[in-house]
Amino acid sequence: MATLTKHTLSHSNSGRGVAVTATAVANSNPIHTSATGVLETDFDEVWMYANNDSSATVDLSVIWGLSAVADLGDTKLGNADVMTFQVSANTRAVILNGRLLQNGCAAYAYVSSPGSDGVVIDGYVNRIVA
Repeated sequence: MATLTKHTLSHSNSGRGVAVTATAVANSNPIHTSATGVLETDFDEVWMYANNDSSATVDLSVIWGLSAVADLGDTKLGNADVMTFQVSANTRAVILNGRLLQNGCAAYAYVSSPGSDGVVIDGYVNRIVA
């Protein structure tokens, strides 16, 4: 029978949000790295929320499934997905609702809108172990 345990995002400090200050792929901020050395049946179910405290709409990009930090220098980003969200001013929005990640792959984020210094990502992980 599978077990489920709740965890913070791996790059949060005691469950606090992770500030997204990067403005380009190459210096993206790490948000979460899934557990390594797990079985093919073990997953991190990741839930992320974007908090935009600025007075302008922000374009937030999440790089999903990055297998190595070195991939950030590769314009193709390995096999990672890049998802871009528009986060309205002074709002909190769900950006990932239970997306799966495993085998040490990671999620990074950056903002591409000028003056977007108020974006923070928080959330949690349901670690599913079969």
